[in-house]
Amino acid sequence: MELKAATDVKVESRLKLLAEHFTAAPQGTYVCCFCKTDNLLSQWRGYGANGAGVSVEVDTSGFSVITGPDLPVETFGLLRLWEVFYQRETQVSIVRAAIEFEHAASPQEWADRAAHALEFFLPTFKHGDFSGEEEFRLIFTPATDCPVKPDFRVGRGMVVPYYSLRKLIAQADQLHGGQVDSRLTQLPITQVRVGPSPNKALNTDSIRMFLAKHGYENVDVKQSAIPYRG
Repeated sequence: MELKAATDVKVESRLKLLAEHFTAAPQGTYVCCFCKTDNLLSQWRGYGANGAGVSVEVDTSGFSVITGPDLPVETFGLLRLWEVFYQRETQVSIVRAAIEFEHAASPQEWADRAAHALEFFLPTFKHGDFSGEEEFRLIFTPATDCPVKPDFRVGRGMVVPYYSLRKLIAQADQLHGGQVDSRLTQLPITQVRVGPSPNKALNTDSIRMFLAKHGYENVDVKQSAIPYRG
């Protein structure tokens, strides 16, 4: 976090405490991104394997059993589903509210609370040029002592760490003596749309077989009608 010079010594002291909090927080934040609108050409081009991929539609209410405080996965960190904020004015307002909110507490307690608020909202910020995506994000901030460790995949020329929902849920189930809600055993997938590639008919059959193998026999599979060939 970069600090500009503050004329108020008290403000400068508090902002330094806030910056130290972020410097000492190495666990990171992990996001899974969703669009409100299905079958966007921009998404097929940018993220859908040049039209050869698939678009997975989910019922976001299905995540309610694992997101938020006081739920099984909360033991290992905070998992929440939140709408992305694109407007600069909104982002500044949220940050300002977190920093300027006065607590009847010591400067260190103020810094801790302000940092927690910022950690919650900063992953929901995105540049305004992406507003057409109308994005929601499933956001996981692991606790420093989270017993589940990240896995790794290769993507876009990088090694990318990620957390497996399956592993988080399995660990939570073990911790809670097998009492975790059975709805956590499958993702809330409602539809899969096959991308507009020349092989979309064959891909559709393959996707149906893949879904059936993993217990999603009732998920509807459609094809994109966009005349795009990559």
